[in-house]
Amino acid sequence: MLRPDEQRLEHILDYCNRIEKTVARYGRSYELFLSDMDYQQSIAFSIFQIGELSGHLSPEFREATSSEIPWVVIKAMRNIVVHSYNHVNLDTLWDTALHDIPSLKAFCEDRLNLSHTPTVLDTICKDATARASELNADKTALAQDAPEPQR
Repeated sequence: MLRPDEQRLEHILDYCNRIEKTVARYGRSYELFLSDMDYQQSIAFSIFQIGELSGHLSPEFREATSSEIPWVVIKAMRNIVVHSYNHVNLDTLWDTALHDIPSLKAFCEDRLNLSHTPTVLDTICKDATARASELNADKTALAQDAPEPQR
């Protein structure tokens, strides 16, 4: 893979993660999505950016991976978001965020060889979780050893 394609995939992955975080923040409620313009715009902006970046992948890369990822559809979605925002089908945006973005994210991670490489944040969270478990165990042990209150 050419380095510029790799860099673009890294940025596409970043926008996939932003969509994932936005959905986690607002929740998976379609009703909330329909009623919250900020939620809609956040998702739409990231989809727009993904479409823009996909258009700058090399033609060779897009052709070689077109059986895995519908680059033409992604670029078309970008064009709809940019040029026809008032006519963007919110069902399509929602469906894309929940179903297509996770597949695109997995593709990017695989191509960038990130599937099994924990991030620094993953390591910190794992360490913090382990430490919290230790502290809870210590707290439980201390509570069991505490004398009964006198009445």
